[in-house]
Amino acid sequence: MSREGERTVVWLEGECDIATLPVLAETLAWTMSLGDADLVVDLSRVTFIGAATINALVQSGNLLHGQSRTLTLRSPSRLVTRVLLVCGLTALLEPDRRDSSVPIR
Repeated sequence: MSREGERTVVWLEGECDIATLPVLAETLAWTMSLGDADLVVDLSRVTFIGAATINALVQSGNLLHGQSRTLTLRSPSRLVTRVLLVCGLTALLEPDRRDSSVPIR
């Protein structure tokens, strides 16, 4: 975790699934409790993203929204971008990635 101006950044790495959910949930909760900063989750090193991780990100985003804060997803791989597209979550991507066309095959 680090700060980038007014935002807090958390990096995820490797396979993010039900096995990593407890650590992710704890990290997100702790990070969100630190202050009133928006949260950026960097996905550049994620090789797999499962439903449990997607759910944790959505729940965190909803909680932050209720506090007039935002959750943004940054630098997902093509695979992760495809999952976010299928889940209807591309609005969480940084603005420059929202319009990227990723074919589903």
